[in-house]
Amino acid sequence: SIIFFFVSITISRGFDICKSIRPKFSALIRRTTKLSTSTLLTDLEKYDSVKEVPGGVFVDEEDLLSKSDFAIKPPDLIRLSKRLLVNEVGMLNEDLLADNFEFCAPFVGPLKKEEYLGALRNFQLLKAFPDMNNQFHFMRVDPFQPNRVWWHTRAKATHSAPLMGKAPTNKKLELPPQANSFIFNSEGK
Repeated sequence: SIIFFFVSITISRGFDICKSIRPKFSALIRRTTKLSTSTLLTDLEKYDSVKEVPGGVFVDEEDLLSKSDFAIKPPDLIRLSKRLLVNEVGMLNEDLLADNFEFCAPFVGPLKKEEYLGALRNFQLLKAFPDMNNQFHFMRVDPFQPNRVWWHTRAKATHSAPLMGKAPTNKKLELPPQANSFIFNSEGK
């Protein structure tokens, strides 16, 4: 109702009133937010022990991973994933990819190992976007599929060199979060 009142005044009386009301309105919002936040934060501890919610349960990830019989343990799977990323996911060392490697994305694939490597060599994304920063985060082993490592990216980059024959646009990109994963065999590939 406060927002409706504010909008009604703005529409009916013009923007001069907005200038005089805005500081008071902003102060009211700040006071309300502080009150709500402090009340909210003191009440949150009761959710620490929640194990179930309508529609599901919170799984004990550590317990599930501890029961895994996969040959490679989670810390080493994370290391293998980082090694793959350092090696540009097979571009710098194809031997890191299994012979039956398969790349699959929402609109691309499945691609076999050679098709995948050929496509990456053709795109040369890091040359077209030399300042690319994928901002890797949330790297973890899947408790339900303990040979799979998930991670997220929030890439930032500038198109400052040619891409597949197209001139650079110098546009800055800031991509939304993206979830990615590697699935390893027992040989760590």
